[in-house]
Amino acid sequence: MLMKRFFLLILMLGVFACSRTQGKRTHGNDETTSLEVKEELPAELNVQLEAMGYPAPEKRTRHLSPKENPYENADLASHMDDIPATFVFLDVNRDIQLVHNRDRAVTRFSPCSTYKIPNTLIALDTGVMKNAESKIPWDKKKYPKQPFWDDLKTQFGLNWETDHTLESAFQNSCVWCYTEIAEQIGLARMQKYISRFNYGNMDIDSGAQPFWLDSSLQISAVEQVSFLKRFVQNDLGLSEPAVQNARRVFKREQKNDATLYAKTGSGNNIGWFVGFVEAGTNQYIFAFNMDKNAFSKEAFARKRISIPTGILAELGVWL
Repeated sequence: MLMKRFFLLILMLGVFACSRTQGKRTHGNDETTSLEVKEELPAELNVQLEAMGYPAPEKRTRHLSPKENPYENADLASHMDDIPATFVFLDVNRDIQLVHNRDRAVTRFSPCSTYKIPNTLIALDTGVMKNAESKIPWDKKKYPKQPFWDDLKTQFGLNWETDHTLESAFQNSCVWCYTEIAEQIGLARMQKYISRFNYGNMDIDSGAQPFWLDSSLQISAVEQVSFLKRFVQNDLGLSEPAVQNARRVFKREQKNDATLYAKTGSGNNIGWFVGFVEAGTNQYIFAFNMDKNAFSKEAFARKRISIPTGILAELGVWL
């Protein structure tokens, strides 16, 4: 009996030592995390340790082999051109996360037009928008044309001077469309959903200007990934029709068996590109943000997409 207890104690100490391993590989400013995966201890061992008076750890650590972790040699920093930026990537199936610039990854910024993702989900789940084809008529008196709309059309192909469907409003990143949608949802219902989603700081009390545009609502890249993970795993408590219509709205591009669902966003000082890729049963989530002030409008608009998609290509996710 004494020998059995001694053996279990040694085993437990080994488990604790293993569970304290951090599991990080550093490539310049990159931190590749979750190179180890946590596994539940066998129930029998938990019972035995507790019976002996030792607190049993909930999980133990297993190191991923190179075959299990195809991203071990990823060099995210090489894509960044030394700009202030962060990139967070999650391989959902393998539970592997990669992070470039960890301090910035947990720093909250305005979500800007990436908020059109939760705004779409709420609109569909509440019935404010019935489906992806629901109409959003342009009220010219309520939302008069602004001078910068011409630049949006000529430089970026975004047309706000027309009626839209929910799908086309998302694809054209139409601010007045989503302002109208948010007004129809109402602040009380919006707050209820944003709190349920645990979306960033959950603060939508901004006053005059839309709360998602350089205002009170703030979210980090890590939180963007966490929110999208809950979406792809159907963990937001949304109706199935809302989820399926949202996927149609979010779809950006398809290559072979891979589909990219994503949204850009930009504010006074920040640019975003967030979304997920699905290829067969594999799911990959990402969030990228960067400072925009050092670039022309055209260069900024190009880099906020080319940098994260370049990283996804290196990771073998989006080729």
